[in-house]
Amino acid sequence: MINDEYNIKIVHYKNYDEVQFFRDSVICRDDVLIDEDGVISHKVREPKKIYNPFTNEMEVISDYDEQKHYIYISYKRTKNVVYKLAFNNQPWDWFFTFTFNKEKVDRYNYDECCKKMSQWLNNVKKRYCFEIAYIIVPEKHKDGAWHFHGLFKNCDNLKFYETDLIDKHGRRIYNVSQYKYGFTTATRVDSSENASSYILKYINKDLFDEKFKNKRRYWRSKNLEMPAVSTAIFEGNKIDLMKMLGHDIDYITSAQSVWNEGTYIQLKKHIEDTENFDADRFIQIIGGVESEEDN
Repeated sequence: MINDEYNIKIVHYKNYDEVQFFRDSVICRDDVLIDEDGVISHKVREPKKIYNPFTNEMEVISDYDEQKHYIYISYKRTKNVVYKLAFNNQPWDWFFTFTFNKEKVDRYNYDECCKKMSQWLNNVKKRYCFEIAYIIVPEKHKDGAWHFHGLFKNCDNLKFYETDLIDKHGRRIYNVSQYKYGFTTATRVDSSENASSYILKYINKDLFDEKFKNKRRYWRSKNLEMPAVSTAIFEGNKIDLMKMLGHDIDYITSAQSVWNEGTYIQLKKHIEDTENFDADRFIQIIGGVESEEDN
């Protein structure tokens, strides 16, 4: 199981490992839940309190501050789940965009658009592509209309029609004939890493106000796998950690919030017939726990 408190997390992607080091220990909480369909819900907590990392105390907060906190946490967790699904299930074959014809669907009604998206996916899985894999996120257009973007693979039985259009990267744009609710564009993915990063930009805070509570924020096929995760308490500092990792480091990024600061160290990709970073051995050395699938 995952430690209740940690400052080191190793995310075991299929092609590489990522070591996350946090300036302050992270204390796990379970008041925000995301089910396998991407629906976010919150456990009822009485009284209304929230953990303050600066005082290490649970403090009573106002309804307004609690709502802002949940919006932030829901947004970050959704983005984190989509990131892990996108990067752990590469390679991807296609990038799709779905729009809705106003004569067939009320494209300003989120619930109706979601219903049509689910119906189309279920129909495709039953009739054309039994092993189709996908991760899809909605986006609200400037005029208020909804459309969807997704990464797909295992969908060769769909009918792709070549158009005369080329995107900014010189890739041919196709249409998918089986989609009857509006219009589609489909382009072949030439870099799964770039496509996985690109889809994240469509996750914005439009979906995280009160009226979207307990609604889907993304779609995923059930054949996608989340990466396994290991956690530990590391007694050293960031410099000590990087010395231990040494030549296994590929690149380093960092991020800071009002609560904490994180350093994200991506290790070199796994290559057959070479000596790769032994993440399990590393986590044992610094006192971690066994890996389990993230959620």
